[in-house]
This record gives sequence, structure tokens and C-alpha cells, in this order.
Amino acid sequence: MSRILGSERTLSTRPESNSSMTKDLPHIRWALSSSGNLASILAGLFLLISLLPVVQLLSREWITFANEYTHVDEIFFAVCAARGLVSGDVPIAGCHDNKAPLIYALYQLLELGGSRYSLGGIKLAGAVSMITAVALVAFVAQRIGGKRAAVIGAALALQTFAVNAELLAFKTEVVGTIFMLAGAGYLLRWIHSSNLTALFGGGALFGMAVMTKQTFAFGAFAACLWLLGEPVRPPGRACADRLLRCLVFAAGVALPSAGFLALFWLRGEALDFLASVFLHAIAYGTGGAPLSSSERAWKVGWFLHQFGLVYPLTILFSVALTQWLQPLLARQGRPDRRRPDIGLLLALAIAMAVVPIVSRQYFLSHLLPAWLLMVVPAAVSVSAWLERPSADAGPTVESLRVVGAVGLLIAVLLAVDSWYLNGDVKKRLAGRQHVLDEASRVPGGRGCYGYVLGIRPEFYFFNGILPSSDVLYPAALAGAGAAPRPVDLQQHGPPLARFHSVVQVHAAKRLLAQFALTPPQYVLLVDRWARAPQSDAVSDVAVVRDHVAAHCKLMRKIDGKEYQAGLLFECGGSPAGRGVRDPLPSAGP
Repeated sequence: MSRILGSERTLSTRPESNSSMTKDLPHIRWALSSSGNLASILAGLFLLISLLPVVQLLSREWITFANEYTHVDEIFFAVCAARGLVSGDVPIAGCHDNKAPLIYALYQLLELGGSRYSLGGIKLAGAVSMITAVALVAFVAQRIGGKRAAVIGAALALQTFAVNAELLAFKTEVVGTIFMLAGAGYLLRWIHSSNLTALFGGGALFGMAVMTKQTFAFGAFAACLWLLGEPVRPPGRACADRLLRCLVFAAGVALPSAGFLALFWLRGEALDFLASVFLHAIAYGTGGAPLSSSERAWKVGWFLHQFGLVYPLTILFSVALTQWLQPLLARQGRPDRRRPDIGLLLALAIAMAVVPIVSRQYFLSHLLPAWLLMVVPAAVSVSAWLERPSADAGPTVESLRVVGAVGLLIAVLLAVDSWYLNGDVKKRLAGRQHVLDEASRVPGGRGCYGYVLGIRPEFYFFNGILPSSDVLYPAALAGAGAAPRPVDLQQHGPPLARFHSVVQVHAAKRLLAQFALTPPQYVLLVDRWARAPQSDAVSDVAVVRDHVAAHCKLMRKIDGKEYQAGLLFECGGSPAGRGVRDPLPSAGP
């Protein structure tokens, strides 16, 4: 109260001011309550306006684009999950893709709860994952900054999802961020209780995020560094205690990976698991020549441009980061250690923002984890500013009106921008290849087995065809045209290249064994992956070429872009396979 009415010295040396202070008390209380109510109203309006473009995008996904996938990765995950269900591999080791196995297990649960290849079910799961992520952002913000921070955090999180409709997909980035936010919640609990059980549980949730997508290991590493830097309470054996907390957390992180490895080892699929989680993920970024200086500059420009899509969040996060570092920047010692909770979220956000910078392949969705983690410190910073009662250190009713009006105007502009970018049907249809080319349609193929040499999961999904093998990633097969060669892996060391060769031999044997149980009735050879550009063979992958020559005949040639052009064969495989029963009903697109 002394900060509002004047300095302590004024109150003690001028007793006559007591009467004016008494007269002013109702006005001061009204101003404070009015500013608080106005701030809450503005936060609520901010949330409502931020919600509108997301509702608009969801309605278009469910109505206008009900028969189109939101993101092609969803189709591949569903196809891999279906293969695991019909072969009894629950969870499946990874389809020799470059993802960790947890996302496939979630898709298997989705298909078990509904039907196979259901676009409606996938879109519903995407909406649920988005709502869960926003709720967790609000929960963590509330734990740190109170209810108003939760409302502002939810609004900022919704704005990130409204940037592009593809961010609403049921993908690894959203699911992994959910686990990471839940893990951060456990670490916040550890801050207040120093309970090692909470620390281990938080690590296990971070480990689940890593088993959704490997790049979440950046966040786990940042959390471990944060634990090492936090002071010991109470002071004592600082080094030993810091090391202990980091080891407990690391044990939790390792638990999901060790569990999956043990399970797949018992099933004889440890090599498939290790290839998908480590080898193919590394090989994914080895193709092509090293980036030139101009290409690197372009990449940095792309990165900064994407952050400009969420410029209010970027600005507010920068303010929060500066406030946390202010004592250090002012040469007053280390940053304020009384707010370790803010330090944790800052560290996680920065770590996940590093991922697209160091990755060779980068897409807009790769920034979503960083954005959602940036929301929490940004929301807490805004909420703390709104809650300062002093007129000389915080907002008055008048300043709240001005700043609130500007903030709401920005929210409206962001909503309109989202509608403009994502609402035009022509842009959506023109910017995406058709879900399935007419030449690739197989009437009566639903429930049959087939195989695609290449990355065309639409062929399985929209024809209702089940994969004849879980070797779906071309890089797993020697001779695939666009696959990384062992020489591309030499930069990581010859042992990795030798491991790649071992995996390719194993994958070829696995493919033949699975073809014997579930022979494909249709085989699609996509030109980009089936052979090298200068090759005139049907395929440079020997096992597939020999199977096609012995069991198949050409149906038609498919023209189009490099990802579409290929050869479609009809083979003598039994539509139902040999002794394998499909346990799920099919769902039409």
C-alpha cells in the first residue's frame, strides 16, 4: 500500500496526509478492482478471438475436406498400425521408418477403438490431441502464474495451431509435446517438494516424448542441464546432490526406451526397432551435398520467417527471457534463481527451437513444440505485468484499455490472417496432389494385401489395401533409388555404414518371409525409389524385382511427378493372405 500512496518517508513525516489517504481509499480500491476485472475481461476476449480461427479450421477439416487427409504422415502412421494389427505385432517395431514406435502404438489403439483407415477417427484424434496440448499449456502456466496466465496461455497456444491447418494433424510433434508438458509439470512439483519420485516420473514422461519422436531428446538434455544448474536446497553436498538428481531424471528418460527394446528383443525385432529409432533417423538427414553458405542463409531466413507467423508470441517470449536474464545482463550476478520454474520452460523452448536449425530436413510442424513451450513463460510474463497493483510499476485502468485494445486488434488480425491462409478451397486443392490418382485406384481392392516400393501410403489407405510387409521404408532395402547409400553414412563413421548393410540384408529376408504369409495382390513400384535415375530395370531392389517377375503382370503405367510416377502390377497373391485374418472392419475414405 505504501508503494501506491507514496513513499514510507512521506507517510511518516506528513501525518496530515492521513485524512486524504482515508478519502482516497474507495477510489483506489475501485481502480484496483476495475483494472483486475478489465484485465480478466481482456484475457477472456483474447481467448475467444484466438479460438475462432481454430474452430473454423476444424470445421473445414470435418466438412469441406472430410475426404482428404490433414497431413500425409497421418496416412503412413495408420498404414503401419494396420500392418501391426493384422500380423499381431502390437506395438509394431517401426515399419523401418525414421520414427520411434509410440506414435504407431497410439494409432493401433485408435484403429482398435474404431475401424481401419478412418479419416474421421484420425481427425477426431488430432482434435483431441490439440485440445489436450492447449489444456496442458494452460495447466503449467496456471501452476507458475495463476489463473490469468492459464487463460492467456491457452489463447497463445490456440494461435499457434491456427497458423496452418496441418498443425491440427494427429502427429508426433503434438503428441510428444503433450508428454513433455506433462513431464514439465512433474518437474515443477519436484521444485516445491524435492521428491525424487516426481523427478523420476517427469523423466519417464520425457522418455515417452522421445519414444514418440527422437528429437525430443533435445528437451530431455536441456532439462538435465537445468537440474544440474539448480541450487541445492538445503545447501550441503552440492555436487553429489546435483549428480543424483540428474541420474534419477536420466533413469526415468531411459525407462520407456529400455522397455520397448526389451519387448522387441523378446519378439526377435530388436534390429528393426534400433534401425527405425537410430539408423534411419540419421540416414534421413544425410542425402545431398553439404549446404552452401547461401543455402544456410536461406535456411536461417526461413526459420526467422516462421517465427514471424507467431510474432506476438515471439515478442512476449523475448520479453520473458530478457526479464529472467536481467540480473545477469546488468552484471548483478547469476539470473534470479527464485524462479526456477520459468528457467525450466525457457530452457525447454530454446532446446526445441534448436531442432529445425540443426536438422537438414525441416518443416513448419517441427516448430510447434518450441512454440507451445514458449507460450508458458510468455503468458506468465503478461499475467505478472497485469497483476502489478502499483500505478508507477504496472498498468492503470487507462493503460489497460489502450494496451488491451492493441492486443485484441492483433488477435483479430491473426484470426483474419489464418482465415486467409487456410480458408481458400482452391489454394488447398491446388497446393496438394490428389489423395489418390485415378490411375492408382484399384476397384475391389479393399481388404486385399499389397506392397508399395516407395513412399505412397495413399495407395494403401484410399484403396483399403493392407501392407504385405512392415518393411515400408525404401532406405531399408538395398538398391532403392532415393535411399541413402552406405557411403552417405561414412560421415558418421564406417560402423554405421556397416550397420546399414546388416539392416538391409535383414530387411530383404523379412520382406520375403512376410510375402510368403501375406502375398501381395498388387505391387506399386514408384519410379523415384524403385530404381536409380539412369537404370532401365523394373527395380534395382533385387527381392522385389524377382517377386514381380515371378508372380505379377503389369496393369498400367502411372505418369506424374517423381513421387507419383511408377508401375502398377497385379499379382497372384490371395486377397486374404495365407492364414492371416484381418480383425478390423474397413472404413471408406
